Formats: sequence, structure tokens, C-alpha cells
Amino acid sequence: SPAATTMSPSYLSMPKVKVINQSSTKISLNASANSLPPLNSSNFDSSYHDRKDDGLRCDHFPSETLDTSETSESQPGNTMEIAPPPSPLSPPPLHVSRSHKKKLTLAPLIILVFYNVSGGPFGIEATINAGGNLFAILGFAIFPFIWSIPEALVTAELGSAFSNDSSGGVAWVEEAFGERMGLVSGYLGWVSGATDNAIYPTLFLEYLTRVLHDDATAGSENDNDANNYDGEYEGAFSRFVDYLQNDAWIRFIFVALLSVILAGVNYTGLEIVGTASLWVCIISMSPFVILCIIGVPQVDPNKWFQLPNIDETTSQYDDGNNPSGLLSSLCLGGVLWRPYLNNLFWSLNSFDAAASFAGEVDNLKKTYPRGIFWGFIMCYVFYLIPLLVATGATASKQEDWVEGHFATVATEIGGSWLGKWTVFAAGLSNLALFEAEMSADAYMIMGMADRGILPRIFQTRSSCFGTPTYGIL
Repeated sequence: SPAATTMSPSYLSMPKVKVINQSSTKISLNASANSLPPLNSSNFDSSYHDRKDDGLRCDHFPSETLDTSETSESQPGNTMEIAPPPSPLSPPPLHVSRSHKKKLTLAPLIILVFYNVSGGPFGIEATINAGGNLFAILGFAIFPFIWSIPEALVTAELGSAFSNDSSGGVAWVEEAFGERMGLVSGYLGWVSGATDNAIYPTLFLEYLTRVLHDDATAGSENDNDANNYDGEYEGAFSRFVDYLQNDAWIRFIFVALLSVILAGVNYTGLEIVGTASLWVCIISMSPFVILCIIGVPQVDPNKWFQLPNIDETTSQYDDGNNPSGLLSSLCLGGVLWRPYLNNLFWSLNSFDAAASFAGEVDNLKKTYPRGIFWGFIMCYVFYLIPLLVATGATASKQEDWVEGHFATVATEIGGSWLGKWTVFAAGLSNLALFEAEMSADAYMIMGMADRGILPRIFQTRSSCFGTPTYGIL
């Protein structure tokens, strides 16, 4: 049964059953019919239940006939026939862990969806660099309807149908193509997530040292006006920043400690992660809100319709940096299509990661589809609106749009303080991206163990927070 079944102790002590004929669901019981409690759809399904020290465990009948040595030969008085239960889209997991309270509410779910997919307009500069203003705007205006909305709808539907399964898309693939392909899907998803997640602490360090380096440089320029104590402080601060930028061991220790701290936050539960990410979202998206408010009066709509300049599009590859591979240098209409489409797909993909949170959502029927819907709205708005303002309010050329150019745009529109804030916000956003990705991967690993694809040790939840302990590790 797709719904959880509440069973009294009398039902937990029911004898095991033997399937005589699965098509008619006829069973033989190792007890007299008179000694059994009433059997109805509310207290019986196609699973047998055993009480264990660590809680209730549910095991499916395998697809072939189930037999036990404890079951006696079928007797006329001991055999009864019941109507087969309805076939759900997916059975419950093979091994259900100790029950836990579902705590994930709407606002944290929206933020988790947002950071699994987007995290803000950081990184979309490559789309403008490859296609110019017009094609970049068209891409972020139209591509979500071609890819993101269908993916979000599939996730909302199947995530709700597989409501007790944390493996997300792995369960969908396994149901359609079998356990082997489910394992392949889960393995590729984990490798992709772990590889992607490894870059975020490093990116945070890069943005942090960039801001600190600017401050240290500004401080050194004012050394003539400072006393000796301030001068020594500025010198020590500059050396510390240099160590963070250039010393490999210092960088490794910093990134490792940051990863451990973020994993500890993740261990406290999705509600904490979602709430913390909400505050990170407010801080990291605020410079773009200010950018739009200040920049709207400066927008010249004619700049939106600038077609790509073929010379500017190809100039970045004239120095031997031309990438290899299929469609590496395909340039039609002045657009380098491979980096253009790759950046669009990277920016608007991964709504399916929200499927790993379905089993943790409170009031699933209402909260889950709403969370995915508003997550999509946030992604769409925080890509398209800053892009319209940035391209319409500045004189940036196509070749100027390299990684981090949004900070330059913010400085041009609002001043140096807004540029520094944008750089800091970019670094802070990486922390929320790390948390969202780790949550999705950890719950997917636990769900795969629940389905019997991975060892049972990965089923383990924290006794305090209900989070997947070994999945996080």
C-alpha cells in the first residue's frame, strides 16, 4: 500500500502467510481461521511486518512466490481469498527506516529547489559572451518553458506518487527499466553531485579572498595616514590574505574545515538547512534587487536587441583556446552554440533533485507542488530581470561578459560598494548551493539503500535529527 499502515500489536503477531496464487491473491495461514483478527483493507496489505528493536521494518514480497518453512499445508478451513490490492505506481521502499516526523515546510522547500537549480544569476555571463544580448535574453526567457517547466512538472507528479521514497529519480528509473539501471542512475547522480559540490567551498574562498584583497589594497594605500599600530595591522592582514590566496596547505585546511562545518549544518536537518539558506538567499539576492531598482531608470531597451558580433564571438578562441569536441566551434548567426546551450542547460536544470525531499515534506499534497512552482518562479525572475537591467543599463560589450562581470556591472550602476557586495553575495551563495546539493545527494543515497540497491548501513538516520547520517558522510 502506498500509504503508511498503522498496526496494533495483535496484527504484529499475525502468522506469516504463504502465497498460493498471486493472480487471485489466495493465501494459506498457519492458524485456524477463528483465531485470527478480522482482515480488511485497513490492516492488511501485500507486506508482512516484523517487530524489531530499532522500529518497524517492512519487507516486500518478491515478485516470485513466497514460501516459509513455518507454514503448514493449506487446509480448507485455513484458506481465504481476498481481492488483490491496487497496484501503486511504486511500492514502498524495501526496508523502511524508523519513522520520523516530516518537518520540511513550504518556504525552506522553495529555497532548496531554488539553490538546487539556480542560486542567482552568478555564472550566466557565458551565455551573453557566446550569444550576445538578444540571444541571451531570448534563451533565459524561452528555454525554461522548453526544459525547466516540463522537468518541474514531472518532478511534482512523480515525487508525489513516490512520496515515501527518498531516492528520487532513481526510483523512477528502477520502476521503468529495472534495478540495474536504477543503480546506474543513482551512481551517475551521486558522482555528478559530489563533483559539483566540491567546487563550492573553493569558489567561496576565491570570492572571499577577492574582497579581502581589495580591502587590504585599500588599507595599504592609506598607510601614510595611519599610526604604527594600524600599519602593522594592515601588514599582517595583507600577509594573511596572501596566504589564503597562494599557500596550498592553508587553502586546503580552510576548504576542508568549511566543508566539515557545512556538513554539520546539513546534519541538523532539512528544516535548518532550508531556513539557513533562506537567510543566505535574502543576503545574496539583495544586491541584485538593489541593482534592478537603481538600474531600471538607466535602461535603454534598444540595447536588448543587439545581435551578436561574429568578431567578438570568435575572438576569445583566436589564441589557441578553441575547445575540442563535437560542435566545439559551431558558430551560426554569430552564436557559439555549444557554450551557449551548455550554459543555459546548466543554469536551468536539476528540478528533479527536489524528488529526494518528497518523503520529508509536511502536507505533501499541497506543499510539494507549490514549493516546486515557486522555486521555478524564483529561478526565472532572478535570471531574467537582472539580465535585462545589466544588458540594458550598461555599455558592456559582448566580449566583456566573462565570469564575475556582474560585479563590474553593479559597480558601474550603483558604485563600488554595490560591486563589493555583489562579490560577497556570490561567495555566500556558494554556501547555500553546497547545502542544497549535499541534502539532495544524501537523501538519494539513503533512498537507494531503502530500495536495496546500496548496503543497509546507508539507511541509518540520526536519532536526533532524522537525517541520513552515512549519506552525509
